[in-house]
Amino acid sequence: MQCKSILCTPIMSKGKLSGILYMENNLSTDAFTPERLEVLKVISAQAAISIENAKLFELATTDGLTRLYVRRYFQLLLNKEIQRARRHNKQFSLIMMDIDNFKAFNDNYGHQLGDEVLRSVARVIKNSSRSEDVAARFGGEEFVMILPETNVQQAMIAAEKIRAMVEKLEIVHGTERLHVTISLGVSTFSE
Repeated sequence: MQCKSILCTPIMSKGKLSGILYMENNLSTDAFTPERLEVLKVISAQAAISIENAKLFELATTDGLTRLYVRRYFQLLLNKEIQRARRHNKQFSLIMMDIDNFKAFNDNYGHQLGDEVLRSVARVIKNSSRSEDVAARFGGEEFVMILPETNVQQAMIAAEKIRAMVEKLEIVHGTERLHVTISLGVSTFSE
């Protein structure tokens, strides 16, 4: 079917391009009347505000280096998970993770390579998590994960999977291939 009407207009927020609204109509020509364009302008303005709010929310809740949640937002989600677990009489588990000898790594190889270690470990954590899990950067080289509806045995399996995957990481530094290990702890609510 051939397109008979096309509309393409910028979505602007505070004088900056946030996106582009692109619409096609395959049924009729002149589908985008001046009246409809006015309605689309209002919708585009609301879309621009929503896009801006989503960006601000991401900045406020996500660690810029690791792309995991920040500790403050994690704490809010943990409190909600505790309430949910109590209300529905469900378990959940936490995995605490700490990169072994991270200070020595930074001292020997520099903070840029240390940042790459943090990003790489965070990627492993994120790739190892289920969609319902919540992973966060807890502190400098510490990470934490909430595993909803997960008992201690299941959490231990998940923790071991993360530990083994991190152990396989190779961080390239010149001609060297560096390896990282992490220590993990598991706790289950309400045990």
